[in-house]
Amino acid sequence: MRARYPHARTVARIRRRTTRTVTRGTGRHRVTRKTTTTTTVHVITSLALDKVTAAELATYVRDHWTVEHTHWLRDVIWREDASLLRTGDNPQLWAAITNLVINLFRLLGVTRFTRETRSNARDPKRALQILTL
Repeated sequence: MRARYPHARTVARIRRRTTRTVTRGTGRHRVTRKTTTTTTVHVITSLALDKVTAAELATYVRDHWTVEHTHWLRDVIWREDASLLRTGDNPQLWAAITNLVINLFRLLGVTRFTRETRSNARDPKRALQILTL
């Protein structure tokens, strides 16, 4: 491992337990059940074991995935990678607008970004209501 990761100081195993509510069918045939899955991931870091606590390491990992989720939203929902805005200040301006929308949605507790984006695109008055926080 040292050859592949020369700066590695600590390796950690994180077990994530996720419970999802799944609903199928409609009316009388509607069935709701909860499913629980456990996932194990490994983290390699340059932080020394005596310099970081388990809680701090968990915070670093969580923060990292928050950033990754933001990149995913920008690429999948707003198709930033396919954008033709490539000159001048346009790419930075578009990224700033996208970040503003993502953060406004998060402040409002939105969890379904695609649905909320489409709702606001269909009803511009709704978007203006969001801005009058």
